[in-house]
Amino acid sequence: MVKSQPQKGQYFLKLIGITLLLPLAIMIFGLWAKVNKTTQSPELQYAITEQQKIVDEISARFEKAGKPDFTIQYESGGMTYGGPMALTQAKRDLEEMQNAGKMSDIRTKAVPFIIISSGISLFISIIVLGAGLSLSAIGRQSRAALVHSFSILRMLLPLAMAVQVVATTIAGVAVIAYFVLAVFHPGSLSNSEMKLVVFGVMLIGVILWVALKTIVQLRHALAAFKPNPYPIIGRQISRTDAPGIWHFVDELAEKLNALKPDHIVAGIEQGFFVISGEKTLEPAKETLNGHTLYLPLPLMPFLKKDELGAIIGHELSHFSGGDTEYSQRFVPIYASISRSLYALDDGVNSYDRFLLKPTLYLGLFVMEQFDLAVLHWSRLREFEADKGGAKVTSNEASARALLRSVATDKPLGKIMSQVTVLSDSKYEDLVAEVLKAAIEEGMGDPSTHLEDKIPHPTDTQPPTAQRIEAMGLKADSNIIADAKETLAPDAIQKMDEYFSDFGQLSRTLTEELYKIVRANAVEYRKQLESKVAEISTEERQLVANPGFILWLIGIFAILCLAGGVALFFAFTAKADKDLFIVSCVFIGFGALLLWAASIMFVHSRYPFMILRANEIGVTGLDMPISWGHVMKYDVSLANHQLITTLHLKDEAPLPQKTKGKGRVRINKKKKIITITGMLPKGLNFKTYLELLDKYINAYDAREILNKNNIPTQV
Repeated sequence: MVKSQPQKGQYFLKLIGITLLLPLAIMIFGLWAKVNKTTQSPELQYAITEQQKIVDEISARFEKAGKPDFTIQYESGGMTYGGPMALTQAKRDLEEMQNAGKMSDIRTKAVPFIIISSGISLFISIIVLGAGLSLSAIGRQSRAALVHSFSILRMLLPLAMAVQVVATTIAGVAVIAYFVLAVFHPGSLSNSEMKLVVFGVMLIGVILWVALKTIVQLRHALAAFKPNPYPIIGRQISRTDAPGIWHFVDELAEKLNALKPDHIVAGIEQGFFVISGEKTLEPAKETLNGHTLYLPLPLMPFLKKDELGAIIGHELSHFSGGDTEYSQRFVPIYASISRSLYALDDGVNSYDRFLLKPTLYLGLFVMEQFDLAVLHWSRLREFEADKGGAKVTSNEASARALLRSVATDKPLGKIMSQVTVLSDSKYEDLVAEVLKAAIEEGMGDPSTHLEDKIPHPTDTQPPTAQRIEAMGLKADSNIIADAKETLAPDAIQKMDEYFSDFGQLSRTLTEELYKIVRANAVEYRKQLESKVAEISTEERQLVANPGFILWLIGIFAILCLAGGVALFFAFTAKADKDLFIVSCVFIGFGALLLWAASIMFVHSRYPFMILRANEIGVTGLDMPISWGHVMKYDVSLANHQLITTLHLKDEAPLPQKTKGKGRVRINKKKKIITITGMLPKGLNFKTYLELLDKYINAYDAREILNKNNIPTQV
C-alpha cells in the first residue's frame, strides 16, 4: 500500500507545531506551575507538623508512665486506638503524611526539569531552523561559501539532534511524573489512583526505553555524517591493464590543468563519473581513497575518440579550479548525510517516532534548504564541466557525446533489464551483447529524450537540450543522425587501443556482476519465503464481532418490550386508549430491535470471509476469488461498519451473488465487489488490514517462487 506524502504546506505546519509550538506550550505550562506553586501544599505541611506534635505528646506520656497506658486514645480513619496501638497508628499516620510530602517535593522538583528541558528543545529548534535558512542563503552566493557553511552545519546538526532527543525525553518524563505524583496523599490509594500510578510508571518506562533505542539509532545515523564509502560495482584498472586509457586520461588532465585521478575503475553499470573520498569496490570489497574515474565499458565502444575525450574531459573538469574543493569536500559528505537522514526517516518504527520526530523534522528541513543551493551549483558546475570537455575536443564532439549516451540507452537498457534476479538469461559478455543489440535493432532516438537528465551518482544534471544550447549549438537533425550512427561490428576490437585485453576485462566484469545478482537473488528468495511463511496453510475464518453494539441493541430491545408490557397492563387497568397505543409502539419497536439483534447474533455465528493461501472465500458469493485476480483493495470503517472493496482484474471471472446471509454488492461493469460487515473477532482495523496484506503478499511471493528458478545459495 502506498503512503501518501504530505504537501509542502502541511509539512511546514507540522514542522512549526512539533519543533516550536509544542516545546513552547510545555515550557509555558511549567512556568505556570512554578508561578502558581501548584505542587506546594501548606495544608499538608501544617498537618505534618501537627501530627508530629501528637506523636511526640503520646510518646512523652508513655515515657512518663513507664508502662503501657490504655487511657491514651487516638482517633484515625473513624476508629479509636488505645494504649500502644494509639502510638503505633499515630506514627503510621505521620509516616504516610511524610511520604505524601516527599512525593510533593519530588513533584516540585519536576517543574524546573519541565521548564529547562522544553526550553532547551525550543532553543535548539530556533537555532537549527535559523542556521539552516541563513547558511543555505550564504551557500547560494558561491561554491566556497556553500562548502564553508555546510561544514558549520555538519558540526552543529549532530550535536543539536542528540541534545534535542535527550531534552525531549526529560521533558516527557518530568510532565508524566508531575501528573502521576499528584495522586499521592495521606492514606491508602484507591484502586483507580493505584492504576494511574502503575500506568504512569509504565509510560515513563516506555519513554526511557524508546529514548534509549532512539539514541542508538541516532548514533548510528550520525556516524554516517562522516562519509560512508560509496559502493561501486567494478574493478580497479592498473596502468598495465589499460596503458592506452591511462595515457589518454593523463593528457586530458594536463590540458585542463586538472588533478589526475588516483584510480580508474571499470564497470558494467552506471555512466561516466568521477568521485572523491572513500569507495568500496564490489564484489572484491576493495577500498579506495582519493580521486577515482569510473568508466562504463558498455558505452565505450559506441564513442568516437573525440567523444570519449569530451566525456572524460568533462569529468576531469570537476577536479580543476574552484570545483576541486567542492568535489572533494562537499559532495561526498552532503550525499552521505542526505542518505543517512532519509534512511533514518524510513527505518524508524512508527511507535518510536514521537521522540525522534522533532529532531528528524529539523534535520530534513535543513537538508531541504541546502538542496536548493546544491541544485543551483550542480547545474552550473555541469555547464562549466561541459566547457572543459569541449576545450580538449570541440563543442560538436561534446554535443555528439551527450546525444550518443542517450541513444545508447535503448540497446543498453534492453540487455541490462535481463540481468535481474528473476531472469533466466545469462550472457558471457554483456558489452558484446549490448553492441549486438545496437547493430540488430538500432540505436535509440535522442530527439525524444532531449529534456531528460543523464543519470549521475553525485550531481544533478541539467536536461540534455539545455547543455547542448549552452555550448552554442542546437540538437538539429544532422547531429542527431551522427549520434544514431550504426556501429561497425569490430567496435569492441578497437578498444584494444586503450586496454591490454578489453574482451577479457568485459567477460570478467560480466561474471562478477552476475555473482552480485546471484547473491541478491538468494537474499530475495529468503525474503519471499519469509512472506510465504507468515500465513498458515490452513484456512482462516473471519467471524463478525458485534460485541458492544449487540449487547446495547439487545438491552434496549428488552427495555422497550418491558416498558410496552408494563404500559399494556396499565391500559387494562385504566382502559386508557392512549396507553394502549404507546404500549403497542414500545412493544413493536422492542420486537424490531430484538429481531435486528437476533440477525446480528446469527451473522456472528458463521464466517463472513474465509482466507486461504490461494483465494478468498466470501459469504454470499457462489465462488471464491483468487488473490491473483485482485488488482487492489480498499478498506474503510464508518459507523462501526467495516467495508472491504475488492477491485478485480479485467481477466478475472466475476462471481455471482447467492441467496443467503452475506452482505455483498457486485458492480459488474467495474468488476468491483463490496463486502459490508463488522470487524472480525480478535482483530482491529489495523490488524485486519495487515492480515489481508500478508495473504496477498504471500500469494505474490509464492507465485514468484513457482514461476522463477531463484537460486537457494550463492
